[in-house]
Amino acid sequence: MYTKKRLPWPDVLRALSLYAIVMAYLGSFSQRLSLSCFGFVMQLFFFISGLFAKTYTKLEFGPMVRKAALHLLIPHVILSAVNTAYAAYKRIPGWQDSILQCVLAIRNRILYSTLWFLPCLFVMIVVYWCLCRLVRPALLRLILCAAVSLCFRIFKEPSQWFWSADTAMMYIFYFSLGDCMFPFLKDIPSSSGAVWKKILFGAVSVLSLIPTVVSYYVYNSTDPVLFGRHLSILNLMIFMFVVSVFTIFVFVGLSFILQKVRLLQDLGKSTILLFGTQGIAADLFSWVLWQVGITWIPRYGWQALFIGAARLLFSYLIFAVPFNAVKKALKRN
Repeated sequence: MYTKKRLPWPDVLRALSLYAIVMAYLGSFSQRLSLSCFGFVMQLFFFISGLFAKTYTKLEFGPMVRKAALHLLIPHVILSAVNTAYAAYKRIPGWQDSILQCVLAIRNRILYSTLWFLPCLFVMIVVYWCLCRLVRPALLRLILCAAVSLCFRIFKEPSQWFWSADTAMMYIFYFSLGDCMFPFLKDIPSSSGAVWKKILFGAVSVLSLIPTVVSYYVYNSTDPVLFGRHLSILNLMIFMFVVSVFTIFVFVGLSFILQKVRLLQDLGKSTILLFGTQGIAADLFSWVLWQVGITWIPRYGWQALFIGAARLLFSYLIFAVPFNAVKKALKRN
């Protein structure tokens, strides 16, 4: 990061994004919430990653690749092995192909769907590093990334490339946005932050609620209508591209408000572990409820919010807490 002191709000923002990804995969409980979360959650993850872009772009190529591989590819290999072993133990159909799927890491073509993210982010960091050398002005780089992302969203679906490189191009705008916004955002929640920044970003966050709420109804409409006009597929893609930025601002503002919540900070610090094991956690969560005789079927969509929170907390307790305890014990020794 730009500062040696670890800031709490990015960890809280990670925790909120983890909650959003859990809600995205709760389609059987609330299809409306699921579709809405899928509309922005990956954009939010790449934006968060972009907040830390300078930790890579300031390095030379060799050290940058080594650092990105250490932070992303090694966890990907470990998490892929854990998920594959679990799938083999459960004899989940198609588990025999999961090793090759994890090696290729193509989005939507992998047994545990979130495992494509880390190799994709590795590709994005390498591409962005090269782009930073070619295009120095941050604003011009942001505009170029926006054009690339929009073109890939319109003309390149679904993902087919090794390590989801085409998906990296589709979301590189949000990574660049995080990189450009961090110098402005980093001091806002602190007491030393400029008052005008607090007021400006507070106003932007509140106003961003309007398109965010509108998008909830647009995403869940069989015939999307905006300002009385029916949206074509192309216009809907552009709409999603723009509105996801407003939704990111809403979540950043929320992370400022909740930055002192210790549980959210701890959740955010375990993002990679919880993100990579969310499929296993979902299975275990359902199994535990079944064992104790609980049938948790919400009558209303908003009740799924509580199920998502319970699943995320369950995942944190069974994976992150023991892992962090072992890591602390090894450091002491």
